[in-house]
Amino acid sequence: MNNTITSISDRLFDRKISRFIKEGKYQQARNLLHQRNNSRQDDLWLLTSLAVLYYWKGETDQVLSIAHQIESYPYTNEDEYALARWRISLVLQNMVLYEDAIGQLSFCVDYWPDNVRVLALNASMQLEGHQFSIAMKSFKKVLELDDKNQDAVLAMVDLYWEMGEGDRAYEFIKGYLEKYPDFALAHFLLAMHIYNVQGDPRASLPHFEKALYLNPNTRLSRKIDKDHNRPQLYERVIGWYINALLDCGLNKADKAMNQDFHSDDLFRSSWSYYFREIEDWDSAIKWKKKGLQKSPEFHNLRFSLGVLYIKIGLYEDAERELLEALRVAEKNYDVAPERTAALIVLYRILENNEKEKEYLETSLSLDAEITYLILARHYNDLEFREEALVAAEHAIEQNPEWIFALYELARAQIGSGKHQNGIETYKKLILNQPNNGKLWLGVAQGYTNLGEEKKALEAVEKALSTKNLSSIKTVKAIGLQDKLESALDKE
Repeated sequence: MNNTITSISDRLFDRKISRFIKEGKYQQARNLLHQRNNSRQDDLWLLTSLAVLYYWKGETDQVLSIAHQIESYPYTNEDEYALARWRISLVLQNMVLYEDAIGQLSFCVDYWPDNVRVLALNASMQLEGHQFSIAMKSFKKVLELDDKNQDAVLAMVDLYWEMGEGDRAYEFIKGYLEKYPDFALAHFLLAMHIYNVQGDPRASLPHFEKALYLNPNTRLSRKIDKDHNRPQLYERVIGWYINALLDCGLNKADKAMNQDFHSDDLFRSSWSYYFREIEDWDSAIKWKKKGLQKSPEFHNLRFSLGVLYIKIGLYEDAERELLEALRVAEKNYDVAPERTAALIVLYRILENNEKEKEYLETSLSLDAEITYLILARHYNDLEFREEALVAAEHAIEQNPEWIFALYELARAQIGSGKHQNGIETYKKLILNQPNNGKLWLGVAQGYTNLGEEKKALEAVEKALSTKNLSSIKTVKAIGLQDKLESALDKE
C-alpha cells in the first residue's frame, strides 16, 4: 500500500514539475525539486530531474556536469542506477550530444542486454553519430529480438543508403514484404523507393494506398499491432502519398488529406503544403498562419512560412519568421541545415555578407551535403541559376551519384545557358528513372533552347506519356508541345 501511494505521489509530482518547466517557471521548478530532496533523500532521482530542468533552460554545461555526477554516483541499488543512466541518456540525446549519451547508456546495455528499447535507443544514437557499421550490428540485434521493430526496420534501410548499398536496401524491403505481406511499413518503404529512387510517383501509389489500407484509423489512444504504422509514421505515409498524387497530376490530393491526423498542427501544415505545391500562395500563407496562431512554437511550420515569404519577395516578413523559428529550434535543440539554408539565401538576397557567411558556416558544420543541396534547390526555385550551379556542384563533390543533387545541377545548367550539359545530366538520371516526367520535360526544355525542335518534341511527348507530371507541369508541357508542333509545321 505504501509503495502504491509513493508511486502515485511521484507521478503527480512529476506532472507538477513538467508543468512548471513548460510554462518557463524554472525557479519554481527548482525550488520544488529541492523541497522534495529535503523530504526524500533520493539523490539519483533529483539529479536526473535537475538535468531535465537545465535541458529546458538550455544550460548544456550544467546538464553535462550532472551527467558526470550520475556516472560516478556510489549506488547500492542497480535498478535505480540503471534507470538514472537511461533518463540522462535520453536528455543528452535530445541535446544532440550523442557521444555522451552513448556513454551513459552503456551501463544500461550491459545491465539489460535483451531490452529492445535500450538496444534500439543505443543503435539510433550510433546512427545519429554516423557510427554506421556499429549501428548496423546493433539494429540487427534489435531485429533478432523483435523483427517488426519499426525503428530498426526504418534505420536498416537508411543505413544501407548511407553506406552506398541502395540495392541491398531494396532487397531488404522486398524480403519483408515476402515474409509479411500485410506489414504496412514495408509497403510504405517500397512506395518511397519507387517514388524517390526510381522516380515513378504513379507506380508508387498502389503501395502508398496499401500502407494506408492496412492501417486502421489510428490515434495515440488507440491500440495498434506491429503490422500497423505508428500514428506519427502513418501521417508520414499520408504526406508522401499527397506528394505522389500531386507529382502525377491526379486531382485526389485534397481528398487524401481527409485522413485521421492525430495532430491539428500537422493537418494545417498539410493543407498549407498542398496550396504551396499548386502555387496558390495566398491560401498557403493563410493555412500556415492558422497553424501558428494555434501553435506559435511550431517552428517547422514557421520556417516554411519564412521560405514562402522569400519566394514571393516579402523579405522583411521572411527574416522575422525565420529568426523566430530559429530561436524556437535552438531552444529545442532542433537546428538543422534545411532551416539555416533559408537564412543564407535571404541574406544573399539582402546583400548582407556578414550574416550570409555566419549562417553558411553554421549550416556547413551541421551537414555540408544537405546544406548545399537545399541551397541549390532554393536558388533554382528563385531562378538564381549561377548560385544554384555552384551549390549543386558542391553537393555533388560530397556525393557524386546523389540523384537529388544531380537533378538540381541539371536545372541550374539549363537555367544558366549550359543546355547541352543540362541535357546530358538529365539523361544520366533517366537511365535509372525512365518514367520520371520531370526529367524528360527538362530534356525537352534544353533541346528547345538549342533550337532542336524535333528532339524537343520527342522528349516532351515522352514526358507526357509517363503520366508523372504535376498539373502545373502538365500545362507547361502541353504548352511547349503546341509551340514545338507549330514551329515544325512551318518548316
